[in-house]
Amino acid sequence: MDIRHMKYFIAVAEELSFSKAAKKLNMSQPPLSKQIKDLEDVLNQKLFKRDNKKVELTEAGANLLFQSYKIVKDVEEIERYFNNLSDNNSAKLSIGFSETVLKDMVSVVKLYNKQYDDIDISIHKLSSPEQIISLENEFIDVGFICNPVVNAKYETLEINSHTYDLAVPHDHFITSRNSPVSLNELKDDNFIITPRSVSPAYYDAAFSVFHTNNFFPKNTITAYNTSAIIALIKAGLGISLLPSSIKALFANQDSVVFKEIGKTSEIDTAIVWDEHNSNPEVKKFIKFSKNFFQKSLKD
Repeated sequence: MDIRHMKYFIAVAEELSFSKAAKKLNMSQPPLSKQIKDLEDVLNQKLFKRDNKKVELTEAGANLLFQSYKIVKDVEEIERYFNNLSDNNSAKLSIGFSETVLKDMVSVVKLYNKQYDDIDISIHKLSSPEQIISLENEFIDVGFICNPVVNAKYETLEINSHTYDLAVPHDHFITSRNSPVSLNELKDDNFIITPRSVSPAYYDAAFSVFHTNNFFPKNTITAYNTSAIIALIKAGLGISLLPSSIKALFANQDSVVFKEIGKTSEIDTAIVWDEHNSNPEVKKFIKFSKNFFQKSLKD
């Protein structure tokens, strides 16, 4: 077992897809599957539950993921230390994000990278709870999450609020409506829900919409990330409540239509960081972000 196994494992765990992870790693899927199988053999543990429809982490896999973040971070710190001996321009910043906050994250990171092009930025897709653990393990320096943060030891900067829209297949009867949708018209639909363990804020805000509309779905399907939700909607297996920030990410998806809801709710997004982080780039990035989002609110 070496550091490559850890990085391969993290890629699959973050994507929950061997094909997407292989693409992310610029390799074909069979060698990646073999590397994961070799890792499972060395550890004598099944790390993933997989079938034709989905890939999930086992309990052993979830435990290893958090350890892997720390191992990779430690190795990168060692590499950074020795690179610094011969290279004075090796400043680094590791950023986590959840899909709900992707649009906000990209907007500020794009400008930050343009102004500070000597900083090596690494970006990791993680759920909000995973980002808190990754901050603890020092795998990431800052995170873009859904508020609230349950761990009071971390600082937060609220950056935006997003309402919820209804995402439906293109041939759903509700797509012909011009007015905001009433959820009570959808009592026979399957609602695709993300578990609270993946994102408490996301889950609570979605169920706040149900409560506000005096509505509760009869049938639900569980999906663990936005890409999976969109895939299920495209397949005609259900509909879902999604933050309005997600709409821009799938604007070119003709097979999925986003509709406004008559009575909706909001989910707040924020940047989170540890004020005791020794990386000097963290304070620089937070100061830049505060100015950026203050200006965005004024505009």
